[in-house]
Amino acid sequence: MLISSRFSSSFARGRPVWVWLAVVLLSGSFTGCGHPTDTSQNSQASLGLESQGLGAASSQLLKGDKYSQLTVEVGSVAGHEPAQATLDYLTTFLNARLNKPAGIVTVTGTSVPATGSGGLATTDLATIEAANRKSYSGDNNISVYIMFLDNHNTIDTADSKVLGLAYQSTSIAIFDDTISLESNASDHALVEKTVLVHEFGHLLGLVNIGTPMAGADHYDYTHNRGHCSNPLCLMNYAVNTSRLLTVFSGQVPTLDNACLADLRAAGGK
Repeated sequence: MLISSRFSSSFARGRPVWVWLAVVLLSGSFTGCGHPTDTSQNSQASLGLESQGLGAASSQLLKGDKYSQLTVEVGSVAGHEPAQATLDYLTTFLNARLNKPAGIVTVTGTSVPATGSGGLATTDLATIEAANRKSYSGDNNISVYIMFLDNHNTIDTADSKVLGLAYQSTSIAIFDDTISLESNASDHALVEKTVLVHEFGHLLGLVNIGTPMAGADHYDYTHNRGHCSNPLCLMNYAVNTSRLLTVFSGQVPTLDNACLADLRAAGGK
């Protein structure tokens, strides 16, 4: 999950059943949540890979033996669709890291009903996903579901806002309204890309949440789980707007060598 905070940045710690992670942009941070408690609308979701905890699908996402193709299904509330450049960036990021000989397919246009203004908890996200997700893993294809939402996360405070959330093994939620509120219009695309690839990094098991550390210990023991201790890495807990514009010169941070080594050792490129 991406969280925006004007004063500090941190990821939320994992919890039993619901696994959720957050990164702060000092204007933004990432977070992830767990799996749905009610999947009656789709028995496949309740029984399959998609219902498992964050990091559980990391090996299957990285390797190409069982699942040679990845489908990224993108759902969005009207008026909150991601920029095509954001989706193109994600595809490039994934092609560089995943072994998918049959390719990576992005499916857009799935409509998600407006959610209102009362705030969304992780259980709400799972319910929304169960009602709207169409693509599930099977045969040679593994699927990831990403939804771009209105509304905000219920853990938001006056000083800390959730921008994005990785929850369950193949699920990501992006709070587009919050990104717009917490970033200038000119910076929206940069923040949107950063939130999305950071959260996908958690689905790939980074850091040490499904994909073991392959060499040097780069786990951040000081802050919340799932993050890299290198302050210049995409998976660091404190990815903030001012650093994106200054330290990273307006570019999306990249994975450092330690994170790349983890992914390669686990079956990625």
